[in-house]
Amino acid sequence: RDELVGGLILPSGKEVPTLIEGGASELVIDTTCSVVRDEQSSKKLPDPFVVLVRLKMILLDKTYPYIEISLEPRATLRNELPLSIFIKTLMPHTFATTSNAVSQQQGYEKIHKLEIKESLEVFTSGPSLAISVRCADQIMGGGNTSWMKGMWVDLPMVKEFRLIEPIR
Repeated sequence: RDELVGGLILPSGKEVPTLIEGGASELVIDTTCSVVRDEQSSKKLPDPFVVLVRLKMILLDKTYPYIEISLEPRATLRNELPLSIFIKTLMPHTFATTSNAVSQQQGYEKIHKLEIKESLEVFTSGPSLAISVRCADQIMGGGNTSWMKGMWVDLPMVKEFRLIEPIR
């Protein structure tokens, strides 16, 4: 079984006061985790897994540096619609957050069913996340809805291309 490994260089104890005084008491860093390549192995390596590392830095007694580290998904998609939805993606490392969530793999596509207020966490590497969405509920007096026109929406995952407002 392959293990994903990632690394992070933390600020030194001497750097923390300078960072805090400069207004950088919180840092957010994308950290890529990947399999350490075995040169003798010819098998295909799994896709990299990216986790957002959040560093919150404070000085205890105005002297002693303290760094709180939390690991988070790169993005979270939350169903704020008043009905269940399916989210389809080609990207690896997407996970529904509830234990009763339904996810299925169809070839290269992964389909997640999200109930109202449920979320999808994204740990995919790359500059964007391609998704398609459709209603999951059976519509009264009609047929099932189909996937979005144009098939895919590309959501930016890098700071330079962030959405100014949430998609509604």
